[in-house]
Amino acid sequence: MITAIKTRLEAAPRAANDNAPLLDRIAPLKDLPGYAYLGTPYSKFPAGQTVANYLACKAAAILMAMGLRVVSPIAHSHAVATWGGIDPMDWAIWKHQDEPLMDAASSLVVLTMETWEDSLGLRHEIATFLAGGKPVVYVDPAELWSAGR
Repeated sequence: MITAIKTRLEAAPRAANDNAPLLDRIAPLKDLPGYAYLGTPYSKFPAGQTVANYLACKAAAILMAMGLRVVSPIAHSHAVATWGGIDPMDWAIWKHQDEPLMDAASSLVVLTMETWEDSLGLRHEIATFLAGGKPVVYVDPAELWSAGR
């Protein structure tokens, strides 16, 4: 399965507008029904899972302030795992929780934090959205932090 996901990612070029200004890339997502799913790395983030959670929350807040409806599974699940005693590294649990959210989402916003290309979960999310023909927008964290000021 990992090989299939990697192959689909390598075969799928980035959108032609990836170099467009952030607001121009985000604006069309506002008109879609439902919400955008925020994909961020977590398990192997070099600064740790707590920092990965913080950055996911910060990104979600900025995107919400820009008028986008956002669901961030990391913002939600980190606290649930921490306070509920669930293993944050159990791929089966989180895949089971996140797949209905992906199915219902209208688009994916990928926060290209360090290690994002190596994240198994994020690779799965990208492949799922691409396979479903849903828009995938890549956002550099520094660009998003600047827009949020």
